[in-house]
Formats: sequence, C-alpha cells, structure tokens
Amino acid sequence: SAAFIQPHLSWGRWTLIPGYRIDRYQVEATGTTREVLDAYGEPTRISLTRGTPSAGLVFDVVPERLSLAYNYAEAFRPPLFDEYFTQGAFSNCLSFFMPRLGPASNSCGALHDPQEAVNQEVVLSWRQPIAAIGGQMDFKFTHFWIDTDHLLESIREVSADEIAQPGAEKRRGNEIELSLRTARTYLSAAYSRMDGSVDPAGGILKPGDSAEDIARHPLYNAPANTLSLSAGWSISDDLELGIGHRMVASRLVTRQEAGHEVVHTHQAYRIWNASLNWALNDHLQMHLVGENLSNTRYHLPDGFGGGEGALAPGRNLQVKLTVRL
Repeated sequence: SAAFIQPHLSWGRWTLIPGYRIDRYQVEATGTTREVLDAYGEPTRISLTRGTPSAGLVFDVVPERLSLAYNYAEAFRPPLFDEYFTQGAFSNCLSFFMPRLGPASNSCGALHDPQEAVNQEVVLSWRQPIAAIGGQMDFKFTHFWIDTDHLLESIREVSADEIAQPGAEKRRGNEIELSLRTARTYLSAAYSRMDGSVDPAGGILKPGDSAEDIARHPLYNAPANTLSLSAGWSISDDLELGIGHRMVASRLVTRQEAGHEVVHTHQAYRIWNASLNWALNDHLQMHLVGENLSNTRYHLPDGFGGGEGALAPGRNLQVKLTVRL
C-alpha cells in the first residue's frame, strides 16, 4: 500500500512542487519454502516501510512560452519474491559466497535491503505558436543523472561480521524533443543519449572473484543512443496516415564463447514503421499498422547480464477494428 502528497505552491513566475510518498511492503513465504525457513529458524514474513521525498522547481522565463525546471526524486525497489526466497543455485546467498555469515537455508531473505536511487533532471521547455501556418512548435531539452546504490545482486560478505550490498550504478544522459503541429500535419524528432557505468561489488571481493569481476563495467543494460523521426497527415476528417523512422546506434553486449564472457558490439540499425487510421463510419474504425517494414534483423535490449537479448520480430502487419456502440 502507498500514499503520497504533492502540493503545488506558486508565486509570480515560480512554482514549487514538494512531495512525499510512503510505501508499506510485505511478502510471506508459503509451502515448501516456508517449511525450510521454519526448520532453520529464519523469518518467513518480511515487511518494510519506506518514505521517499521529491521536489520540483519551475521558473517561467517567458510565461506560457519558455520555462526552466529542476526535478529531484528519491526511489527504491524492494527485492522481488524470488530474490528474497530463492534457495537453489540461483541464490546470491549460497554458503560458497558467504562462508562465514551466510544463512543456513541459503535464502537471502531479510538480509536484503531495498535498492535505492536518486533521480535528478534539468528541463528547458519552449513553446512557440506559428501564426503563418496556424501551428505550434514545441521543444524540450532534458539533462538527467541517476545514481543507484545497494544493487540487489551485489549482496555479499563485506567483512567478517557484516553482509551488505555495496554495488552502485551511475547513469547520465540527454534527451531532445522537437515537434511541429498544424491542423492537418505533425512532424516530430526525438534524440536520446545515455551512458553510465556499474560497480557491481563496490570494490569488495567475494570468494571466486577476480579483479575483473569487481572493476567498473559499462552499463550493458542501457538503451543505445536513438534518433526517432515521425510524420503524420490528416488526409481527410476520416483518414490519417503516419510514418516513422528509428535509427539506433551500436551498443556493447556480452556473449559466452568457449566458456568465457566476451564483449561484442551489437551493430547499429534502422527500422521503418507506418500506420493508417480510417474511420469507416461513426461506429467502426480500422487501424492498419506496419512495423519493421525493412525487415531489419536486430536484438532487443533485454538480455540477461548484458547479453544481446531476444531477436526482435521481423516485418509484421496488424489490422485492428474498433467498434463504438
């Protein structure tokens, strides 16, 4: 359960948006897992309450046209159920990793702390009406930085009498969005760039680690730099056509070769998408969507441990009918 408060306080061209959220979280093991934990006298129910503050400050440089904002937010992620109670080979709390302080059940349980993050961003927004074409231009630039501590997968013995999660991750990036709209058309462009690094162990060794294991690594799970372009036309009151082009830069991935993890580069790629929306009558609308029309071969950025990820779908067409009664 959760509750939050977020008032808006304005005076002149300034707006302050403080916030505070409180979460209550509880998980409980059942079945065989509960029996094992009971046998070792380890907790089967884990509860936590956590408060996270946030704040936003907006200055209207030119009212309704140009604004500058700063946003700050703290967040946390508690372990998932399986991260709390996994006992087999996938557990991070096996006695091999924790020979002195590890739990008898080999289940991390209450030893886990929530993963914590601090998100900050600076945003410049500009809105400009263009009377000559009866349209409007919108521009937004965002610079963000995200610092995450206590990475869940970094749990380990950090000393002879302490178990902790020393892992940390840093992300830095920029986003640019530009759009132009008129009564019948729209054009948009968006560019995102992010880099970062992850220190998986906070420089602290566990049994079996090498110097490479605790070095600061590239952020494999970060999306590649991407430029997206789109355009649309209202051909008539009943017919709309849209087209999109996405260009994705190369990114680092890992592969297993001959029993060793090797770093590779996933090549850059481009894909085309298109859509057609047709209102057949007042009650029936047809949507025709074509994705990856160039049938480009690429992998999704969802691989485990920095892997390439699943092979993305090839060229595909979808037809949807919407009925309004």
